[in-house]
Amino acid sequence: MRITRKYLLGEITGPFLVGVGSFTVIVLLQQFSRLADLVIAKGVPAPLVGRLLLSLIPPFFEITLPASLLLAVLLGLGRLAADSETTALSAAGVGMRGVALPVLAASVVTCAAVLLTGWQGVPWGYRETQRILDRSSPSAPAPAPPSTPSARSPPMCWCTPTGSPRTGSG
Repeated sequence: MRITRKYLLGEITGPFLVGVGSFTVIVLLQQFSRLADLVIAKGVPAPLVGRLLLSLIPPFFEITLPASLLLAVLLGLGRLAADSETTALSAAGVGMRGVALPVLAASVVTCAAVLLTGWQGVPWGYRETQRILDRSSPSAPAPAPPSTPSARSPPMCWCTPTGSPRTGSG
């Protein structure tokens, strides 16, 4: 029974790691152009951009880890079924529970990794990104949050039925 668990986990591990790597690269592709712009146009040092790239990864892991697990389970169990190894397992007395337990264990570990990433990695990534961006351009003022109106915004203007404007501030 132990050999079966190790074998099933081994069948899932390879596609899982390939999925994490490929999905993360695919999701980060849109950020590569922005990072290249920082290096080329703004003259930000490459090690700083590398740290910025590293700090951008945790939010994407919340998406790529579950997607990679799904890919790994489908590919791993699909290969077992294609090679008739599921028939051999059932003939050897390994039931569906023996196949489902390693998959469930991998799911629990992946869920714990996603929760840890969401609770620890994402806040760290946002803090680190902000710190790196502040360090790369210390003379630039911090932008105002988008939800607060600017002090220079014009007063609202309402039109009366006769068509003459009347300010609505007040």
